[in-house]
Amino acid sequence: MYKNNLYNIRVSKGLTQKDFAEELGMNPSLYSRYERGETNMSLEVAKSIADYCDISLDYLAGREEPDFDKIGEGLETIRNREEMRNGSSNQPSMKEIIEDWMDNKLEPITERLESIEKKLGSTQTDSQSEE
Repeated sequence: MYKNNLYNIRVSKGLTQKDFAEELGMNPSLYSRYERGETNMSLEVAKSIADYCDISLDYLAGREEPDFDKIGEGLETIRNREEMRNGSSNQPSMKEIIEDWMDNKLEPITERLESIEKKLGSTQTDSQSEE
């Protein structure tokens, strides 16, 4: 159960099995059997290794620790989607966002076209009066 992580933790510390076992205060041959997965360690031994290495028992057992920030973000996203589906969200719909964007983009273009049209109209009026 712990063998892969025991090996990785020990190697990351740059220690031999003998040195690591001595640091933990245990018999090197017993530690070697733990690391090879030949012997199951007690919860007390696992706790002492986890404490010594400043890791959780879950990490030692090969389980990743949950990233609670990511879990919270995921729950918030789910809640927002549900609110949008139910229409209870204060968030604008995608249609409203696109309409607002289009209005903001088209308004300056429309104003510019009207300005050009006025200039062209006054130019045409001027050229007609010269004839």
